[in-house]
Amino acid sequence: MDYETCYQAALDLLELSQKESCDRNEAQTRFDLVDHFLERCMGWDHLEIKVEQPNGPDYTDYELGTPRKMIYEAKRQSKHFEIPAGNHKHIHSLKQIKKLSKTNEEALKQVQEYCANRGVTYAAITNGEQVIAFVGSRQDGIEPLDGKCFVISSFNQLIKDFPLVHSLLSKVAIEENRLMAYLNSGGSISTPTKLSSSLPTYPDLKERSDFQASLKIISDIVLEDVLGDKSIEKTFYEQCYCEAGALSQYSLLSKKILSYRYAALFSPGDSNPTLQPVKGDRKKVSKLSDEVVALTTSKRPIVLIGDVGVGKTSFIKNLINVSAKEEFENALFIYIDLGRQANFYDNIRDFVIDETEAQLHDKHEVDLYESGFIFGVYHSEVARFRRGLDGDLEETDPPAYKKALKEHLREKTKNKPEHLRRSIDHISKARHKQVVIAIDNADQRSLSVQQEAFVISEEIASGWGAVVFITVRPHTFYQSKRSGALAAYPTKAFTISPPRIDLVLEKRLGFALSMASGKTPIEQLRSSRLGMSSLAHFLEAILFTLNQTDELITLIDNISNGNVRTAVELVVNYIGSANADSERIIKEMILGEKYKIPVHDFAKTIIYGEYVTYYPERSMAFNLFDVSAADSREHFLASIIISLLDNADTLKNAEGFVRADALFDKIQGLGFSKSQIEIKLRKLTNKKLIKASERITFEEDITGLIGQMPDSFRVTATGVYHIQYWSADFAYLDAMLFDTPIFDREVRQEIAAAIRNTDLSVRFNRAGKFRDYLTAIWRSSNIKSEYYSWEESVSICSGSFEKVQYFFDKKETARKGFGK
Repeated sequence: MDYETCYQAALDLLELSQKESCDRNEAQTRFDLVDHFLERCMGWDHLEIKVEQPNGPDYTDYELGTPRKMIYEAKRQSKHFEIPAGNHKHIHSLKQIKKLSKTNEEALKQVQEYCANRGVTYAAITNGEQVIAFVGSRQDGIEPLDGKCFVISSFNQLIKDFPLVHSLLSKVAIEENRLMAYLNSGGSISTPTKLSSSLPTYPDLKERSDFQASLKIISDIVLEDVLGDKSIEKTFYEQCYCEAGALSQYSLLSKKILSYRYAALFSPGDSNPTLQPVKGDRKKVSKLSDEVVALTTSKRPIVLIGDVGVGKTSFIKNLINVSAKEEFENALFIYIDLGRQANFYDNIRDFVIDETEAQLHDKHEVDLYESGFIFGVYHSEVARFRRGLDGDLEETDPPAYKKALKEHLREKTKNKPEHLRRSIDHISKARHKQVVIAIDNADQRSLSVQQEAFVISEEIASGWGAVVFITVRPHTFYQSKRSGALAAYPTKAFTISPPRIDLVLEKRLGFALSMASGKTPIEQLRSSRLGMSSLAHFLEAILFTLNQTDELITLIDNISNGNVRTAVELVVNYIGSANADSERIIKEMILGEKYKIPVHDFAKTIIYGEYVTYYPERSMAFNLFDVSAADSREHFLASIIISLLDNADTLKNAEGFVRADALFDKIQGLGFSKSQIEIKLRKLTNKKLIKASERITFEEDITGLIGQMPDSFRVTATGVYHIQYWSADFAYLDAMLFDTPIFDREVRQEIAAAIRNTDLSVRFNRAGKFRDYLTAIWRSSNIKSEYYSWEESVSICSGSFEKVQYFFDKKETARKGFGK
């Protein structure tokens, strides 16, 4: 029922109560007033209302919902409930309500016992005119009758505050647990504005200095653009490639979960393709799995499945240049990027054909339209032509014969797909050169393009005599196999897990240092060596830090979720960040000091990105404390979800996933609504703190993140790192307080007064106030989670505050000593 209809029904109820006598017995009160209120005003369907249900020796008056969500106990209209005098608020203490009259106490106890016996969350007592609603069955350690209640004191108050009543007691509201959130928040129906809204230029970019900008440009070239330099490609893969699949010793996830990276891609009932992980040979790290090489003669595309950034492209290029170079030493390698390169093509088939032709010509000096090559490709057709109707012209009229033969061959070459197919077949057989085509980044395009790419790869592999690799993301593969192009083909696919991030960084940074110091020449840097020495010093500092402490690699490994591309980007972003003290680092290194980069300094560039303050849309960090409802307890919902997924071993399947229904059951039992949980799950998934089965993410429209809930969820290393290292850390709290609605007005005003001050002492004090505010909310919430404790997080992260305090104490001691 829509709101306007419900409101009109409330007006009708008021009119009815005024016309009829107030001397109704209980049955008449229920028939005239309570039925009308529940069905017409609150939108409960008649079929969802059960009356006179046995409960031991007694009977419940109303049980609402399927399954039961709320129990109402009805009294006769003349049996008034005593409400605190002169108080027009809707929230009251149940202890206070009980003390006011025996009638109140008996009715509340009666309906609360019904809820306890039936396992029903919400309880209410009513005389048709007044309603007292509360949480009748709790799992947060508070006795139900020691909590708070929502009160409608009269018909007039019902009409006056009907929007609030409807938003808390209607069918939809009860199903979404809005009443619990309202009571928990002390009666707030809207969230406070975030402190960031008081900043006039938010979000404000932090400008790089000229030095930082120069450093950023050079680091981009040396650490990322180098992958596109063909002159050093072979050297790069020989020195930098790390085999896939090695389990990280720095990841906060269990080894079991890491080894099941691509598990649960398909539902148990699906007819699944064979998925086999690619692993290096233990005896010879550079040796590729023999089965991958064997499949190059199978006339089927070799499907490589991997998450973004795990190294699918690197795997192929390393295969050609290093791992299987003996098998492919005579190969002509064609790399086709369906990402940026193909954007100007409407037809992917045309792009693949044009790009293959172009690379054969430019990279391998094979001209498909050179006269001699064409005669070679169509040798059999030339022989047939000679035996045909115009064959006698070869002797009687040689010029005419040549012209006719050329026209015949020209017609053949006009069919570009067939000409390319014949050409590749000719190259493979006549020249004994294997053509290897890698179709990459199809997953950056629409699903229809992805499926078309697979059909093309199947056609090339089966009919062209070429070896074809096609790379896809797990979810792309899942979608296509379920309902798209891959469904028609029996598929064997190889999964690529990321290599160890610590080894990747050690090799990549070492290679970059070699280039920056001039030991390894690179074409892009021949024209200028400006800034190279500074970059070399910076790289030395990072390598020194990685070798001296596990803290930095633990940060990078877990925040990147094992994504190689992201891990390298984190380093590049740090080197050129406006939020990094790059000049100090380089100065210390020039002076001969071995500078160890503070982890919090590196983390700052991850949390803030390129902004002055934390900006959630552009930060890799997630605000654990943000809320979607007017419920201060929600500050801890994200942490509870992550901790449950990490620690609830009895709820996990073999691959570490927890079913969504079990997750909802556990967390709704702590007093959070289904809506709150769904919103948080969507945000955590898209921010990669948790992972959904079948690898889905959620689209966003004007209402927020949308999409069907997946079957199950699993925690990621990024999520665990947020809880174990960041949640109560000084730097993290100092950033998140800008983006968190603070429900305590006094605390909010105190922090807001210093929100624009960047002095360390001021930041230290306001972060401490924010931490204390969260602690107070945690204690008053009485959340009894077996998997998470905010106060435990505070204890674990206390060292970050102690370090800052030590700095102040040391500074003060030095000042006093100077004064003497």
